[in-house]
Amino acid sequence: MRIVFLAHYAGQYGANQSLLTLVQGLRDRGASPLALLPEDGPIAAQLESVGIEYKTVPYAPWMAPVRRLWRGIPQASLNVRMRPVLSRLLAEAHADLVYSKYSVIGIGAQAAHDAGLPHLGLLYTYPS
Repeated sequence: MRIVFLAHYAGQYGANQSLLTLVQGLRDRGASPLALLPEDGPIAAQLESVGIEYKTVPYAPWMAPVRRLWRGIPQASLNVRMRPVLSRLLAEAHADLVYSKYSVIGIGAQAAHDAGLPHLGLLYTYPS
């Protein structure tokens, strides 16, 4: 099974360490993972060191710590342009399933929908 994972950042902090563990475990059980990163960053070297295929494709989160209109418009514009690119990439990668943190990035679910693929989204909320 070909599973495409969209990371919401390229650092090597908790979420991406969990992602790395997940893709390694699934690969060891016969899955063929592909990680997509929104930019180059430290997690790329870790993926490469354990033999996980990855690609860098620019996309933006729809969540930010501080909301500013001047940041939101370029981010939304980037995702509008990249959505068809990601949909084609999913088709070319022969993806069977797409996984992303839907509460942080929406483009994974949108591109999966466009490509006619199921999307598994992790949705979480922050404690009040």
